[in-house]
Amino acid sequence: MTVQITELTNDLLDGALDVFYESNLLHCAGAPDYFRRQPKEASRSYLEWVIGNEHSFGLVALADGKVAGIVFAAEEEKPDNLFVYQKYYKIYDIAVAEAFRGQKIGQALNDAVKERARANNIANIELEVFCFNEGAMAFYHKLGYTEVSKIMSLKV
Repeated sequence: MTVQITELTNDLLDGALDVFYESNLLHCAGAPDYFRRQPKEASRSYLEWVIGNEHSFGLVALADGKVAGIVFAAEEEKPDNLFVYQKYYKIYDIAVAEAFRGQKIGQALNDAVKERARANNIANIELEVFCFNEGAMAFYHKLGYTEVSKIMSLKV
């Protein structure tokens, strides 16, 4: 199998949407009080925003020409000077289709974001992972991510 990391473009949108939808179903199952199940097409506008926003970007992993994984991120900046890294990349979504897991596709996507960060003088990458997703947490730790905060939620 040949894996290629490339920019998300309109012609890859349907394949990226499939992977994103599969990831959303996983989140709905893991935290049904937090995530709402919706039709796959409901996320199309979000993926179009990723492509069209000047501060965001999307990458896809193509395995023998098929979209096997996605990562959506953006350059962000913390509003004050308390943080060592004011400018950073925030990964909003990273997912690998179940059929392609265990083949280092997620690592390749993360490596591509790191390369892009270095090329743009970005020294830090952040992401959010949900507590139920222990597999993802283990994966991120393996890649070198460390916990720096916890986001807590209160239903009112």
